[in-house]
Amino acid sequence: MFGSTFTPNSPRIHLPVVPADYQPTFSLPLGKPRSNLSGNASWCYGVSCPYLKELLRQDQFKQGVQLTTAIILSRYYRQPAVAFAHWSGQFGPGDIMDQPLEKPELVLAQVSPDALCSAALLQKPAPSGIPDSLGPMVEVVLHTDEDSTSVTTPWSEIDDSHSQPKEAEADPKIVHLLARSNAHLAVSCTHNQVHVQVTITYARAQYRNSAVAEFTSQFVTVFSVVAQTLASGQSNLVRDISWVSDREHARLLEFSQMAKPTQGDYRPFQCQFSDCAQRFPGHIALVRGGEEWTYAQLDYASSELARILVDQYGSCPEVRVALLVPKSIAYNVAIVAVLKSGAAYVPLDPDYPIDRIQYILTDSDAAMLIVAESVLGKLPGQTTLPTVIIDPFAQKPVFTDPSDFQSFQSSPSDLANVIYTSGTTGRPKGVLLEHRGIANIASDPCLGDTYGLGRRALQTGSIAFDGVLVNTLRSLCTGGTIVVSSDNLLEDLKHAHTGYLMTSFLSRLHPHDTPEMKVFGVGGESLLPEHHTRWTPHCYIANHYGPTETTVYSNLALIGPDDDINVGKPTRNVFNLIVDEDLQLVPVGAPGEILIGGAGVSRGYQNLPELTAARFILNPHGPGRVYRTGDYVRWLPNGTVEYIGRIDNQVKLRGYRIEVEEVENVAIQFPGLKQCAVAVVQETLVIYASPANIDSAGLLSCLRDRLPKQMIPEFVVPVVDFIYTASGKLDRRSLPSVDHLLASHALSSTTRSEINAPQTDIEEELRRVWGQILQLDPDRISTTDHFFRIGGDSISAILLVSKGQQLGYQLTVPLIYQYPELRQLAQHTEKTTSRQANVNAAYQEQVQGEVALTPIQCWFSEIGLCNPHHFNQSFTLKVNYKANLSLTAIYDALVALANHHDILRARFCPNEDSQSWVQTIPTTRAVPTDFLVLEEMVSSENYADFILRVQSSLNLTTGPVLAVALIHDPDSTSPPRLFITIHHILVDLVAWRILIEDLNTLLRGASLPPKTLPFQVWASQLDNYAAALSADIWPTQVDSGRLTPDIRALLPQPELGATCTQAARLSTSFEFDSESTHSLLFQLAPQLRVTPRDLLLATFTQAFATAIGLDQVTFCMEGHGREPWLSDQDITRTVGWFTALYPLVLRVRSGQSILDLLRHTKETLQQIPMKGFPYSLLNYMPGVSMEERAKLEAQTPTRLDVQFNYFGRFNNTGGDQSDDILSIEWSDYFGLHDFAPQDK
Repeated sequence: MFGSTFTPNSPRIHLPVVPADYQPTFSLPLGKPRSNLSGNASWCYGVSCPYLKELLRQDQFKQGVQLTTAIILSRYYRQPAVAFAHWSGQFGPGDIMDQPLEKPELVLAQVSPDALCSAALLQKPAPSGIPDSLGPMVEVVLHTDEDSTSVTTPWSEIDDSHSQPKEAEADPKIVHLLARSNAHLAVSCTHNQVHVQVTITYARAQYRNSAVAEFTSQFVTVFSVVAQTLASGQSNLVRDISWVSDREHARLLEFSQMAKPTQGDYRPFQCQFSDCAQRFPGHIALVRGGEEWTYAQLDYASSELARILVDQYGSCPEVRVALLVPKSIAYNVAIVAVLKSGAAYVPLDPDYPIDRIQYILTDSDAAMLIVAESVLGKLPGQTTLPTVIIDPFAQKPVFTDPSDFQSFQSSPSDLANVIYTSGTTGRPKGVLLEHRGIANIASDPCLGDTYGLGRRALQTGSIAFDGVLVNTLRSLCTGGTIVVSSDNLLEDLKHAHTGYLMTSFLSRLHPHDTPEMKVFGVGGESLLPEHHTRWTPHCYIANHYGPTETTVYSNLALIGPDDDINVGKPTRNVFNLIVDEDLQLVPVGAPGEILIGGAGVSRGYQNLPELTAARFILNPHGPGRVYRTGDYVRWLPNGTVEYIGRIDNQVKLRGYRIEVEEVENVAIQFPGLKQCAVAVVQETLVIYASPANIDSAGLLSCLRDRLPKQMIPEFVVPVVDFIYTASGKLDRRSLPSVDHLLASHALSSTTRSEINAPQTDIEEELRRVWGQILQLDPDRISTTDHFFRIGGDSISAILLVSKGQQLGYQLTVPLIYQYPELRQLAQHTEKTTSRQANVNAAYQEQVQGEVALTPIQCWFSEIGLCNPHHFNQSFTLKVNYKANLSLTAIYDALVALANHHDILRARFCPNEDSQSWVQTIPTTRAVPTDFLVLEEMVSSENYADFILRVQSSLNLTTGPVLAVALIHDPDSTSPPRLFITIHHILVDLVAWRILIEDLNTLLRGASLPPKTLPFQVWASQLDNYAAALSADIWPTQVDSGRLTPDIRALLPQPELGATCTQAARLSTSFEFDSESTHSLLFQLAPQLRVTPRDLLLATFTQAFATAIGLDQVTFCMEGHGREPWLSDQDITRTVGWFTALYPLVLRVRSGQSILDLLRHTKETLQQIPMKGFPYSLLNYMPGVSMEERAKLEAQTPTRLDVQFNYFGRFNNTGGDQSDDILSIEWSDYFGLHDFAPQDK
């Protein structure tokens, strides 16, 4: 092959300007080469057509080639308007690299199917002042030579349109034409005295060679028809120009399998199962946990249940029996029993909302119901259906003789089940699947010995999902064993030979999780190259494709390490047709909609005749019915099908056509994303996402990993709820405005030269750390920026010190307050050669023994909770979709975490007088049994109860004091969530920031930074410091002549009683949107020279005082309490409960402006010493004298009305987000059940 690379010194070709109203695409769908190729190396395919020389006059040649090119591009692009640049004539003598070629002709074509060929082309002369290139506007260039005298490549000659393109070296002139025009594919046609020659030259890194070969054949086919049309003088429509030759048509029908005779004798599934049970009665059919059922036992139990259904409830063909049974052995008994009785089953997931269950029961015309006792509470109250409790039939039968019940011989057209899928109207739609399709899957031999004796197949997924049948049908008809998945999916996978999961689940597993897996079945989503690379060295991937409407799956590809990704060929007794908009067959390699026909095509939709008629149509190319999938695919040359995407929902942006649904389909796989919509707003691609607290940075990172750059949205716009029209379509007018985001984006595009850039290495490194801590782009931080005016606060300063010390900088919090500008801080910061500089070696030793109580821990021991063991802090962490998080990794990380942060090993017991607690660290090392670690499947309905169970498991005296749960959502393929709860007496929110960052570090396999001052040492130093404190340090906050009203009498009383609570409380909450938050942090606070806490406190005070009628508000403030008084007290990475409680009194004058109140708030806070830390010591530490405590009480309020805590900016971590395995999930569940119910 000839390879050529364009050099920067080569003169550019000046391409013509495309009119402003033309918006073509830039995505010729010819597939990507499997290997990663780069550069501009080019290959070509060509063919010689002597018969065209005789057919086409020389003066018709140019028009014919242009029209052919336009038609081909239009059909590949699936749009009528196309454009390409056309050079004609021979190249001049000499090296083309030295020639400034003539400007090409711009060909614009409107080739809609109903356009006349004679009117399809429009040429415009190239205007002056043209740019160097069209960029993405023109992907294909055309070169013609109507009177060629040059020596041509000896292509294979053909005598008709059955083109057989030959591969050869590319003409260096055409190669440089491609390189200098920024195009990717060149069509070159020459006309001489002997023949017409067609050559397609392409960039090998851009297109798959086999696809270009097919493209060449299609070009010749269309060119032949166009030539005949021009020669005859006919005015044919564009739609009449066929691009499928007779030979190609025969190949397409062969690929489709439409003409194949029916394979195998029909036998309904239940009869296939009974046959298998007679052959292998003692073999294991079902396993769940430690319970095993033989084929004989399953056959007997299902037969007895079927007998009840027939004899007592009249079960027979077309009767629908609803199943409300959790995934279990009982569920399998129920399915087999219903089918044996001749009826059809309607699976209901017990995790469905009750109204959805009721809708399906009504819509499906269910005549009876099989239900498990454990989910009786899920039955709608108005249900009056005859009901059978499954539990007695789920007891393993003990018998000597098989049942004499004979399974009903269902006909192929009898209804087998009704599967409900999501519908566009907001209501699910029922798909009516017949026995013909179910039996065809059950007897399909395509996976050979994947199923059968000695093979264990994992049954996963929702019972209402048709994918659960993939393994069930084949295994129970071949003597294999079904492993019914339990709450411990990873354990189940270890013993399975095959399984079926949603494709995205492969990203959450590692091959070492499945040591015995032979064939891993996947479906429901596109298989990605990363899945192929990761898994095929260890096992085959069975890639299933097919909508529910075609019965479980219609196509299957068994993919090994040397196979390309595709969805395979039609399965037995199923056929595929790939067609254009007119339902005409498209050639191999060309995109089109896939129609599916054969045994799997369902009856249609329950109670939706119009939708059924639209989607299930008569076969346009043969007998029977086919299902219109709406999926965009193509045939590959080996007869397999490659999935591309959906057909509809496109937008155009900067010359690129973007499949909106493709972006949405990739985005929706991101963990936690429930709904999304992609749109172009003011020439900017944005994605609207719900829930509103989605990790925007992570979502965009996920999209960047999966999509080309032109398809990456600029912004994520949070949406609380998407609003739909009555027809079920998204109401785009209701989407929130993005003007503020667009303005912010324009501002952020300021060039680097406009910022005071770093001049030293220390400035550069500090700027990077500032960006990490404050979650800002470091390139947007100037060396003159003020840390506390761009979002920093006291907690951020602590994190900055910690991060700086890890890098070897001698930073302290006072230093940051003294020099808050980056350049100033850099000038006063020294960097040592060791990361462990100034870290006391003694701090690295393991701590053991008694630990004095801190002030806040003393407060906790005095408040008299009914259940002091349940007073927790908890976080739910999202697991990165790229990560593979196992229980072993979690245990290892927790042990290392507790060994590093000694306080996590603490235990508590009452002292001798039972008035307070004694805190002890009993061991020097942690072990896995110190923690509670769970892994469970938890539905959204059961989530709150499960969290309460985990939260209630903590015990201060015996342990654990830390519990973790890896939670999987059975209704979602998103990665799991990691729920962590720790007793509050051990941690505060600053500690959580440290712990989450450290967990990420440990899970990445990295080492933790050196320890700072142990909590045990800090607590002992507090005793001495508190004993030396005087109450004189605290300002007087009371006015002896002032009456203080009891605000409880002014507030509305709660309509509830409590017998064991601190107080009856009213609660309300609200959330700032992103625009308001941005204004608060980065505009208002910096402009007014106050902190966000000052603003929030002042505005709350004004609103509260005005509403209640007060002239002052007394607050119980919560400070972080990390206030070292000695220079060697480094607690920046110390975990514990440091919180300091202190009073604050804000007075409100009549007619006072908010700015005056804000000034008063700021000045009052400035009078508080050490952020309230001394008050906490004086008021709660046992070593303080009675005299000092009495003095303190005399100068502070006796009652505090409002508790106020500003958490600061709580980012996911202080580290690089791209490496984080865990990140915080902010949701309505935050803080759920942190306190015992009786103490709320």
